[in-house]
Amino acid sequence: MEKTSRARVRNKIAVETLLAKPVRQIPKGGLATLRRKARECHACGLWKHATQTVFGAGADHARIMLIGEQPGQQEDIQGLPFVGPAGRLLDRALEEAQVDRGTLYLTNTVKHFKYELRGKVRLHKRANAAEQEACRMWLAAELALLQPRIVSLRTLARSPSARVCASEAFARVRYQQPRESRQNRIRMRRQQHRRLRP
Repeated sequence: MEKTSRARVRNKIAVETLLAKPVRQIPKGGLATLRRKARECHACGLWKHATQTVFGAGADHARIMLIGEQPGQQEDIQGLPFVGPAGRLLDRALEEAQVDRGTLYLTNTVKHFKYELRGKVRLHKRANAAEQEACRMWLAAELALLQPRIVSLRTLARSPSARVCASEAFARVRYQQPRESRQNRIRMRRQQHRRLRP
């Protein structure tokens, strides 16, 4: 019992070091429970106009987590992250890198589609700081539960919501990795450096 409570505390500390701003409370439960709780969340006003909550999706024990800024129109309609134009771009990149999408966990910092109506068209509108803060607990819960070894925020690089996470701290892997993988990491880095040389 004591070991699990220590692990929870260590896990919470690890998640909080990844997030640039503290999270008051990290919801508990498995992915299914978190999805259900997120559907019932009314912490900000985005739920009123969104079709549905777009919670993260992917492998339950994914080693890699990709985080987007917020769902778009297609994600809002289908209820899944990265299924619109950004998802198609991601699929091409994953195909080039020979990475199976099914091995990843995909999510967004904000869980509802924020938009502005222009005629009948719903145009994407960036979530404000309060809306991002309201959703931060869900991202923290996903990080704490999955404990991915690699977290990518490439989709956040140009937005103010990149401040949700300290990009340098987030880009580094904070979770303890098995020793046998250290040799593989060193070998991979050397191969990458060789490819980059002219």
